[in-house]
Amino acid sequence: MRYKIEGPPADAALAPKSLAAIEGHTGQSRRLLERLLYLSCGLATILAFIGVKLVLHALHENNVPLINDGEPVRVVEISTLQSLVVIVGILADAEQTVRSLPDEYRALIQERHSLREMLADAHARQAAAAAQA
Repeated sequence: MRYKIEGPPADAALAPKSLAAIEGHTGQSRRLLERLLYLSCGLATILAFIGVKLVLHALHENNVPLINDGEPVRVVEISTLQSLVVIVGILADAEQTVRSLPDEYRALIQERHSLREMLADAHARQAAAAAQA
């Protein structure tokens, strides 16, 4: 059995409506994109913190004979409240970094957005050409 992969809808009347829907959300998506730029750095820091917390907890609950003869190791325990404070602090720092972003980087964000618009226009033209053929 063969499957046919279809592109965007061939109805040219649908393309402007969907493009208008996309353009209606541009302000929201720009703000979201600005925040997502530094989210990966913040998430990497949060994952590193969680990894350290897990290692410390494993040492505190130690039952491996190779480490301290299977006896618990006296290490700092990080509470849930302390973890939440650290995670919120990291995310707040990432947010502050985005807010202090130089104008040249904000221009790059806008270029990415215009590229997305150009791709949507190209898809609409392709759908219109396919409908005429």
